[in-house]
Amino acid sequence: MPYMNPPPAAGLNEIVCRPGSKPMILRMLRGIIILTLCIGAFAYYEMHSARRIESDPGQPTPTKFAIASKTKPARVEIASFSGGCFWAMEALFRETPGVIATRVGFSGGHAIDPSYKQVCTGKTGHAETTEVQFDPDRVSYQHLLELFFENHDPTFNHSGGEATDQCRSIIFFHSADQQTLAEAELKKTKSSGDYPLPVLTQILPAGDFYPAESYHQQYIEKQGIHFVCPIGNGRKR
Repeated sequence: MPYMNPPPAAGLNEIVCRPGSKPMILRMLRGIIILTLCIGAFAYYEMHSARRIESDPGQPTPTKFAIASKTKPARVEIASFSGGCFWAMEALFRETPGVIATRVGFSGGHAIDPSYKQVCTGKTGHAETTEVQFDPDRVSYQHLLELFFENHDPTFNHSGGEATDQCRSIIFFHSADQQTLAEAELKKTKSSGDYPLPVLTQILPAGDFYPAESYHQQYIEKQGIHFVCPIGNGRKR
């Protein structure tokens, strides 16, 4: 681990994991919610896949970022975040001043160029990821980190295993400076006392990124809807 944390209080793991305890029940309820969302996404995929093929046969998977701002910056940096559904995460960053472009896809797995359907099986190891191009003169990486933690639940992992949950919390860093800032923000988040459950966010070097199918790109923006993750951000009420 790149950061250090104080050892847990005696008996903490026993309390958190005991069947029937409140934290365990909360995890189960949130797991049911996420499973329901995934089933809905599957249904959407199956219902519309034939229509997409008929309307645009041979359409390639998008590899370019979708422009969020027409302002041409002097320099551009990339940030990558995984935290819950990438539809909502992308919409959040696209509304952030200083963000130039975004795209969603899959990172952190072992399969090459997986489909959304394959990722949903949990067998590819990928997480739903949002890549963000931003102008560091208009928005700082630190601010993006704060938005990330404020708008997803870093304590949530409905599969029970950090390496298989496609909605798990990850910060993929693209430079040593990003790694340093991410580690400091994670340490602050863990020690804040704001979360009743352990913060599970991982910090990993950015690796291969595979863009998701075209209908996932800017999904919320295309639908003209306002989506808020139903499980919240995991903080104490």
